[in-house]
Amino acid sequence: EWNVSTHYTDIFNPIFFNYLGVPEQYDGVAQIIQSYIRKKFNFNSWTLHPSICYQYHGGVDVYRLPEWVGILDVSYNIDAFKSALKMSVGVQTKLFSEFNLMNYAPDIGQFYLSDDKLQNKYAMVDFYLNAKIQRVKFSFSLTHANAGLMGFNYFSALHYPFPDRYFKMGLSWMFLN
Repeated sequence: EWNVSTHYTDIFNPIFFNYLGVPEQYDGVAQIIQSYIRKKFNFNSWTLHPSICYQYHGGVDVYRLPEWVGILDVSYNIDAFKSALKMSVGVQTKLFSEFNLMNYAPDIGQFYLSDDKLQNKYAMVDFYLNAKIQRVKFSFSLTHANAGLMGFNYFSALHYPFPDRYFKMGLSWMFLN
């Protein structure tokens, strides 16, 4: 069963920070249209979940979005000991197309328009393990595992790189009376 959806948004008279970092209001409409296609495939204990998003922005060009974003999530799922242990081990890859980076003014905490730098296509790889043992849930993840392996050209805003590789873990324990 394929999941296909489209989100259409009209922004009337948008207020944004122009190329000089000065607030400006556009007299007109900006549109953002996001179209998604997703599908989840289950093969015994394996799950494959691809997703692709196309983003179109029309009207005044005040939003800096990648045109294409793709996500591929592959996981191996374990259900053992009469469902007392449920575990999912997987990898998630996110790929986005090139786009112009916004600039950031830390003194006012705002992003503003810039055409100074084009962020090239880039892929981010995350590894994760999620488990549940009765009422205890825990998770481990290695986020942006490929940081620095394909160069250091990965930015979310001008002069502000995506976070490098880092490790996260979480624990949730439900106590009952």
